[in-house]
Amino acid sequence: KEETIQKDSIITVGEEERKSIKANKILTVEKESITTIKNDCEKHILEDFITIVKDDLKTIVENSVIKRIKGTKTEYIEQDVKKKYLQNMFLQIGRDYRLDVINSYHLKANTVKYQANTIELEATNGISLKCGGNVLTVNPSGIFLKAGTVDTTSSNGGVSAKDVAKVEIPKPLYEKVRVVELIPTITKQDDITQVLEY
Repeated sequence: KEETIQKDSIITVGEEERKSIKANKILTVEKESITTIKNDCEKHILEDFITIVKDDLKTIVENSVIKRIKGTKTEYIEQDVKKKYLQNMFLQIGRDYRLDVINSYHLKANTVKYQANTIELEATNGISLKCGGNVLTVNPSGIFLKAGTVDTTSSNGGVSAKDVAKVEIPKPLYEKVRVVELIPTITKQDDITQVLEY
């Protein structure tokens, strides 16, 4: 079937509209495309899903975003990445975590606390601890301490950093039943007592 409409086409469906396409579906829109859905929208794709955007991609979500990935996730970004979080951020890693930075790494915070069974700091050129005019430096030449006073018998217990409460991140679940296939118990009614069931 081939149909050509030269100007506008308006279709109004009072209730449901269902389409079943046995092969491919190709949709070409030469100008803008606008879709308005006033309730929920679901897409079930049993194989790959590819989106190619030539220019910008903008997504605005006025509530929460939940993603659940059973396999791996890879992001390859060729230019800068900017992220701004106005509230807290919690990151939980089940196994190892590694961060490789080619140039500089700068962390600025009110307090910083590291807690681990073992902490090793390794530097090729040197490591310095600075506070005011006091400096403790370790480099390949030795250990150097610059301080107005050195007290080895002090009862000073050191400084404390603020703890950040640990939160539990639950596994997202799909809370709706997805119908994959319906199989009727009978295909032809022989008498009035038979009931078609799925």
